Amino acid sequence: MKTPNYIALAAVVCIAVVMAVSSRETRDAIEGFGMFLAIAAAFLTAYLAPTILAWQRGLDKGIELLAGMNLLLGWTVLFWLFCLLWAALGQTREQAAFYRTGLVQMYRKEG
Repeated sequence: MKTPNYIALAAVVCIAVVMAVSSRETRDAIEGFGMFLAIAAAFLTAYLAPTILAWQRGLDKGIELLAGMNLLLGWTVLFWLFCLLWAALGQTREQAAFYRTGLVQMYRKEG
């Protein structure tokens, strides 16, 4: 389901209005909080990169396990690298379908 763009536009307009009518201290606080949110979003995206990669590639099996292990043990750099390799090198649904059907067709041609 696609998120309507008018929600993001309304949020931007609200922030602009608050920034325009607020005092200097309030604007500094809002800018600081905005920077905090940007850094937090970047960190969260980097932390969940293996799960995002696995979902985008469409891993055949184990995506739920990978996501759970990434959430629980991703804070260790070694395990995060393991999850990243698993997501990057794991078998996708298309590859699995090819091996299931493609190899059968190849053996039928030889026989």
